[in-house]
Amino acid sequence: MNFGKWIVFSMILFAGFLGVAMWIAFREEVGMISNDYYEEELKHSQKMDRLENAQALGDGPAISLDTERRIVIEFADFHKIEKGELRVLRPNDPNLDQNFIINPSDKTTQLFELRNRKPGLYRISMIWTMNSQDYQVEQIVIL
Repeated sequence: MNFGKWIVFSMILFAGFLGVAMWIAFREEVGMISNDYYEEELKHSQKMDRLENAQALGDGPAISLDTERRIVIEFADFHKIEKGELRVLRPNDPNLDQNFIINPSDKTTQLFELRNRKPGLYRISMIWTMNSQDYQVEQIVIL
């Protein structure tokens, strides 16, 4: 048998495959991940700055859960907080997300009661302003 014909046929078939693959690739719409990409990048950059500021504090807030599944925040500088927010996010169910306002207090501990104590993973973020500088700490907890 003549193998030359099969070699040429294989090369033509391979070239055809590459042509079809390139045609499909060039037809595919390639856009930005989101329309407000630059705004999101700026927000991410600000978040990273807040996290770095909190790390520089050294003795920052400690976030935990008590036996009744309430969020407990222990922080010696609650009295210095100008404004603050506690965000409780459930990654797989946004309906369970909650926000709390953190008020200045002379106490070193604040408790936050969760509305729905559905078991699962939660991301807790404490964002606050102190001495005109923004800070943020995050903690992942499992109920």
